[in-house]
Amino acid sequence: MHRGVLAVLAGVLCVLLATQTSAATGRANCKGILPVEATSRTPQRDVSADDLASLRDLSSAAELPLETPFGVSPDGRSLAFVLYQGEPTDNQVCRALVVIPIARGGKPRVLDSGGDLILAPSIFRNLVQPSGPWATNTPHWSPDGRTIAYLKRIDGVTQVWLVPVKGGHSWPATRSPVDVEAVAWLAGGRELIFRSRPGRLSERQKLEQERLSGYRYDDRFVPGRSNEPLPTGNVPAEYSAIDVLSDGVRSALPSEIARLNAGIDHDFNPSARAISLRPEQPAEWPTTSRIWLIGGGQEPLRCSANACAGQYYRELVSFWWHAASQEVLILRREGPARSSTALYRWSSRTGRSIRILSSEDLIAGCRPLDEALVCVRETSTTPQHIIKIDIATGRIETLFDPNPEFRRLRKGKVTRLYWRNDLGLETFGDLVLPPGYKEGQKLPLIVVQYRSRGFLRGGVGDEYPIFPFAAHGHAVLSVERSPFYDEAGGKKWRSFEDAERAGNANWSDRWSSLSSVRNGVKLAIATGLIDPTRVGITGLSDGATTARFALINDPDLFAAASVSTCCADGDPLMIYGGPAIARERLEMGFPSVFADGATKAWAPISLRISAAKVRAPVLMQLADREFIGGLEAYTSLKEHDKPVDMYVFDDEYHMKWQPAHRLAIYNRNLDWFDFWFLGRRDLSSAKAEQYRIWDLLRERQRSP
Repeated sequence: MHRGVLAVLAGVLCVLLATQTSAATGRANCKGILPVEATSRTPQRDVSADDLASLRDLSSAAELPLETPFGVSPDGRSLAFVLYQGEPTDNQVCRALVVIPIARGGKPRVLDSGGDLILAPSIFRNLVQPSGPWATNTPHWSPDGRTIAYLKRIDGVTQVWLVPVKGGHSWPATRSPVDVEAVAWLAGGRELIFRSRPGRLSERQKLEQERLSGYRYDDRFVPGRSNEPLPTGNVPAEYSAIDVLSDGVRSALPSEIARLNAGIDHDFNPSARAISLRPEQPAEWPTTSRIWLIGGGQEPLRCSANACAGQYYRELVSFWWHAASQEVLILRREGPARSSTALYRWSSRTGRSIRILSSEDLIAGCRPLDEALVCVRETSTTPQHIIKIDIATGRIETLFDPNPEFRRLRKGKVTRLYWRNDLGLETFGDLVLPPGYKEGQKLPLIVVQYRSRGFLRGGVGDEYPIFPFAAHGHAVLSVERSPFYDEAGGKKWRSFEDAERAGNANWSDRWSSLSSVRNGVKLAIATGLIDPTRVGITGLSDGATTARFALINDPDLFAAASVSTCCADGDPLMIYGGPAIARERLEMGFPSVFADGATKAWAPISLRISAAKVRAPVLMQLADREFIGGLEAYTSLKEHDKPVDMYVFDDEYHMKWQPAHRLAIYNRNLDWFDFWFLGRRDLSSAKAEQYRIWDLLRERQRSP
């Protein structure tokens, strides 16, 4: 993931997702989407790749969203959400609209299903670039509680669909020629307001005309993503209101637009208090922000408590105004390496703050109720499930577990480790041992990076099956990336751009990240459980960059590697990324690829230039939209007679979305590390060619 994306998240405002696209096919009949409770008589077994590939999810597994996936009924008694489940066999994703009573013991009901997966693109360098994770799709209840509106994608266009709560057929409320991005009910429940970008149609028409005479190569091009210009991100949004009874459509009023953009349905109160984040040191980076109360006919009120200050997203995750108690609820990250999630209450009357919850679990996507928060939670060994947090006591109650059968699966022992890198930056990782590990065994170790919050699934991008690795006899160290270089030594920078340039100078941030991984591996080895001659590394995006940097600059540390993206170095980055990224990277302090000394400057990070230094066998499993960036590295490794194998997956993005691909990637990663570290192979005849090639790679590695 590009650092600039994280920088936006660290600011006060998130980047608005400008459109939604998908080539994914949804399953109309979501039979079996609701789970069957596991019993004590259900046999226990180890976690398999198939188990991970078919998990039911409440949001994209890429990372839990800041926005909530929940819609709460007007009476506060029911919860609506979209439930997802991949089916690798037919390569489809089931998506179902589910309603569940909030009271204990309530059973979920499926109200609607089907539709294509709605992928969430980001606006990056002013271009719409889908990245693979799906968009959060929050259902919206009508004021009378009889109907739910949510987004559904049919025949390539996302529309607003209406679903009767008591049961019955759903129907489209909108007939927009372009994707609908967001929706909310207006007071009275007869009208809906929705956002779309009709200008996309004229943009497409212009591109079609340009295609006939040849596209001019300019900033719209990202050759590593497409051979055509990408859509621009500056097409203005238009807001419309539709009468659900007459289908009449009108332009939305400014107050209605404000309601939609604030994510507010029928309970909107213009006199209510709201929360604003204001920078404490606007001229410095990293910028510390603080919570202020605004609106309600009162003067702005600064929250003076320590819990109300921090960097957005890094520390301050979510916050809500709780009118009944006149308090602000604050969800934040804190503790060593920001590894814990904490919930605070700050009273606007007394000015005091109270921490009511602290946990190593990942908690996100919360929606406030009268006396509670409804959230998505993941533990290190438990996938996504719905919880209710009592805001008076912090007590947690599970409302719905989409994967109860997972409780009967053996995961192995998980231990959280903490350490510092060479610059003193804190980080953490989760060490996973095989189920039934016997003392005295020396285990191979697989490093998975660069996020280790919540359920230990498959790392960022979800391609490295942690618990199946453990079930096969490997230890796994799931590493949380250390903070970026700009946080080292408590330095303050004049701007984010200055911090970026400092981190890129002489690859300072990359050395920092490598030392985090290296020190984590040393700590794992120091437990006496790990064979230091059998340590592997994996990674996607920033994690893949750390992996290749390690293979070049610490070649004795890792004995095998697998990467999901490759390679943001030299020519792939500056040329295949397009003209805009070339300029951007030069401004950020990256070396030119054409200037004198370019080869020396890029050598520490370029597999193309430094292939001779690599000793570990390398597996690449790349998206078709990105694999061009890995060709130079792959070819250079081949020419230097290094063991390398590459697979390309069709119709995929930065993070791959297709269930069949995910399962294939899981299994190939299992096969790869079993082959190199355990001398084990899958005897399936379908994999005979795979192992024939890998045997040749091993012979090549053994030859002088």
